[in-house]
Order: sequence, then structure tokens, then C-alpha cells
Amino acid sequence: MDRRERERRAEFIQALGECFVECVCPPIPFENGLVADFWDVVCSTVGDEVTPSRLAALTPADLRRLGAALGERFDTRAPSVRQVKSAITDTLARWPVGSLGEQAQPDVAPDSGSTAAPQRSRSSRRRK
Repeated sequence: MDRRERERRAEFIQALGECFVECVCPPIPFENGLVADFWDVVCSTVGDEVTPSRLAALTPADLRRLGAALGERFDTRAPSVRQVKSAITDTLARWPVGSLGEQAQPDVAPDSGSTAAPQRSRSSRRRK
């Protein structure tokens, strides 16, 4: 990984942590909301290869596990699935799928409970 890729990765990690702080505090105490802690919990829950594509592929069960892991890590009540999903959605708004050069997860359908936004039609007809 070259310097620019490392910098972009660090920016992605920072954005993810900021989004989690904004969305899951409370019940996570704000003063405990360090970016590195959120990153560690996400990696330990969904795997070390965290990318926007991987985040978009999280299922409702993954979101529940992530919330439970956050509650355990911070020794508090787990944030709701809605809060965790908001953190992921906000992260994806800042770092969309493909923004780190990764490929989309091929087996993800937006209607399967993933956090991915549905694809819009690319019809050549102009909408009125």
C-alpha cells in the first residue's frame, strides 16, 4: 500500500469513527468515543477488511452483532440497530462503495436488509 492509499485509508477510518460517535452516543458515553475504539470493534465484528463495500453488505444480523459488541466494549447498554445502521449509512454517505478502489460485494441486494442505497435507473429518458 503506497502513501496515498494509507492516507485515504486513515481518512476513511476517521470518518467511520466520527459517524459512530455522532450516532451511538448515547448510550456509548461521548467521552469514551475514540475513533480507534470504534474501528477496533468494527474490525473485530465484521472482519479486518473493512471497506465501504463491506459496510454496505452488512445484514440486520451483522448490525445487531455490531451493536452488541459496542455495548460490550464500552461496558454499557448496546446502541440500537437503528443507531448502528445510521452510523454505517452516514459513513457510506462520506465514503461510498468503491471510494477506496474496492469492488462492490457481488451477492448483496439492497432489499435484503443491507445498508446499501438502491440503485437508480440509468434510463436515457429524461425525467420531467
